[in-house]
This record gives sequence, structure tokens and C-alpha cells, in this order.
Amino acid sequence: VEDTVVALQDMARAHRNRMGTYVISITGSNGKTTVKEMLATALGLEQTWKTAANLNNHLGVPLTLLGLEPDHQFAVVEMGMNHSGEIDLLTRTALPNIALITNISEAHLKGVGSRLGVAQAKAEITAGLSEGGVLITPHGDPDLEQALSGFAGKRITFGESSEADWKAESVTWLSTGMQVTVRGQVYQIPAFGEHMVSNLLATLACVEAAGGSLQGAAQNLTQFTPVPGRLELRAAGEVVLLDDTYNANPASMRAALQVLNRLETPGGRWAVLGDMLELGDNANELHVALANHLSGLDGLITVGPFSRQIGQHAEEIGSLPAEYRHVADATEAAATLLGLLKPGDTVLFKGSRGIALDRAREIVEEAMRGKA
Repeated sequence: VEDTVVALQDMARAHRNRMGTYVISITGSNGKTTVKEMLATALGLEQTWKTAANLNNHLGVPLTLLGLEPDHQFAVVEMGMNHSGEIDLLTRTALPNIALITNISEAHLKGVGSRLGVAQAKAEITAGLSEGGVLITPHGDPDLEQALSGFAGKRITFGESSEADWKAESVTWLSTGMQVTVRGQVYQIPAFGEHMVSNLLATLACVEAAGGSLQGAAQNLTQFTPVPGRLELRAAGEVVLLDDTYNANPASMRAALQVLNRLETPGGRWAVLGDMLELGDNANELHVALANHLSGLDGLITVGPFSRQIGQHAEEIGSLPAEYRHVADATEAAATLLGLLKPGDTVLFKGSRGIALDRAREIVEEAMRGKA
């Protein structure tokens, strides 16, 4: 064998064709893993094979496909990228019946240069679509529209626009999650945020396109559990921790701050924000821009060299919370926070993987549970 990776991909493609499973591939800047879990739950976990964790690269995708068995009716396959050309390879391995793009945002700019570059890289997913396959995308994203200008196949859209094929009729925030009405059917999901409504709409569009039952999906989705480290609410003694430490880019950072702002809390709202990595030349300006999204915060701790600029710019424009500290690393963030928290407070932890804010969350959680 000249190239073991190519051989692995060829074997995976052959196995996928032999099994004849209905394959749904998912890419996008944010929400891939959450939508993958949501969709597998909605379709029915007993008949659906899915990517384990987020094994979504040139090795993870073929290994996922090689796990297919005859009783798998559906396969939900996540596809990630850092550079252009990666999704093209993955989609030609998986040959999806449905290709879903969850959204486009300023992620992995280092590898593709611009937001349009991101859209073009994600649009590569259409290259492997099976004959008669369906593309599902957000409605009305200008960069995505440009990237897909050559696509002539069947396309279904979701989003806030009245012109989207899938849109929410009403959204109610409850203490346990959200109640969302779509096409007259009520869905309960134990998760928060406008981005989660978008994830739900993408999921429902896939279920219908795959011939699944929407009523069954409504029932199954009550069992959905958010992915750890992705806007996961955790009670710790007398405080509540909102753990979104899995990763961060500007869009997911804004979404997390919005959720924190809308959550009912008897005490104050704190955010521990770490650097967003892999943003290339745009890193400084994208960190500075977050200073416009701090409304409703009582306290802010920034971690790492880039995120220091959030605090600096917030001070300039008058959006800095009453309590502000800048620290060097996750351990210092935890120690600082523990000296400032009061009973009833809610804390968001959010930053790129490399900043390891999950460690800060663990330290705070252990300490607060010990006090309870």
C-alpha cells in the first residue's frame, strides 16, 4: 500500500456502499458535535450510527464509516477542517445522502484567510453528495450564498427569516431549557440560546429530508443531553457554572454571553473569558469587538494575552463590569474567582481549548461543592 490513509479512506467508502446506510454529513463553524448528537437522538439512537466524540478528520471519518453495521438505518458523520480541501476529501469518502452546513463564522481564519474562505471550505461538502442528495444550510448568509453559487441540486434552508424553509414560530425559555414550536409541533430541549434554536431547526430539516418521523423526533429529543463543555449548566454548592470550555470563536463567544445574560440568576453574572486561538491576522480586532457584548455582567476575568484587549477596550467604551481582573492562566483565574464569588452567582467559563479553562471550572466546582 503506497499510502495507508488513502487505503483507509478507500476501504471506508467501499464499506459504506456495501452497507447502503443513509448517510448525513455535518460541517460548519459551530455546533457540529451538538447537532450530530441532537440528530442521532432525534432519529433514534438504536438505529443510528454516529461519529464518536468529535473524531471528524481524515482518520476519524473513515473509522466512523468502517463501524457501520447492517442494522444501522442512519449514519450521522461529523466533518471538521482547518484548511481548504479537507472537507472535499471527507465528503468523497462518506458520499452523504444529506449534507448539512450548520453555520459560517470567523473560525480557523488562519487556514483559510477570510469568512468567505471559511464558507468556500465548508461548501466543499457538496462535492461528495450522492445522486439526488439534499443540501441543508442556514438561510441568507451572503458568504455561503457566494460559495454555493455553482450548486444546482436540491437545497433546504433554516433560520430566522420568514423565507427559510424551517423557522421557529415561538421560543419560550424555561428553567430547564427551551420550548420551541416549529410547524405547529412543540419541541422541548434541555439547552439554551438562539444558536440552539438554529441547531434544532437544522436537526428537524435533516429528519424530514431523511424520511424520519418528526413526531418521533419530538419525543426522542426530550432525552437529548447537551455535550459536556458546551453551554452545560452545572450546580456547584451555592453557585451555578455555565461550562462552555470546549472551544471558542467569536460567534460561539457571543452566543455564550447572550445565554448568560438571559439566564435567571438570584446573584451576579460572571464571565471567565480566555483567548480565542487560530484567528490569524484578525485576532486582535476580533477580541476587541467582544467588549461590545459584556452588558449585564457584574464581573469579568480575562485569561491570556489576546483576551486582555477585551478588558482594555471595554474600559475605553464604558462597558467594563464593576469587577474586572486579568490573569495569566486557568489556575490563577480559578483562585481569583474563588475570592470574589458570592452565593447565587452564575459563572460562564469560555475560551479556546489551548487556554484550558475546563481546569479553572473544575477547581471552582470542587471548592464550591466542598463549601456546600
